[in-house]
Amino acid sequence: MSVPCFHNRKKAGYKRFFGLFFSILVMNTYVMAQQNPTLVGDPRTPYKILVGVCERADLYDSSLGFYHEWEYDRYYPDSVAILKISKLPKDYTITIVLGSWCGDSREQVPRFLKIIDLLGIDSKTLRIIGTDRQKLALTIDISHLNIIRVPTFIFFRTGNEVGRIIETPETTLEKEMLKIITSQPD
Repeated sequence: MSVPCFHNRKKAGYKRFFGLFFSILVMNTYVMAQQNPTLVGDPRTPYKILVGVCERADLYDSSLGFYHEWEYDRYYPDSVAILKISKLPKDYTITIVLGSWCGDSREQVPRFLKIIDLLGIDSKTLRIIGTDRQKLALTIDISHLNIIRVPTFIFFRTGNEVGRIIETPETTLEKEMLKIITSQPD
């Protein structure tokens, strides 16, 4: 009759532990890579561009930094439109798809964020995604969003798209936003 060796069981336990530890480490790295933007080279410009899911702080740290601050500080939204929007329900989520290489994104995104700040909309309801010139986010699939031009501001209510502002608005961002929000039944 053979007696199982404690040493072999201990060795098998270590293998399972390190296998599990390594798997968690790899999964965590994969998830983190999908959540953090990547700075990639752009053949048309001397600087790198943001690609992937971004935080607002990333806009200051990238090639958008100077433009973001300048546009944000110098934009004065229509106070009447802001007042009207402020009285409406804030049950929307908004996805902003931008190109840090794009002049319209450099102009419109800081302005839009100023409007969001004036309205007191929680940044947690925003999702910001940077793209390359082919409108790909590399680390995440955004093909379902059908992005043709950037920036694109997509408004969602209860998970359904209710409207979008593409590139440069026909009037102003806040008036377009008001039009989208008021066209939806409560």
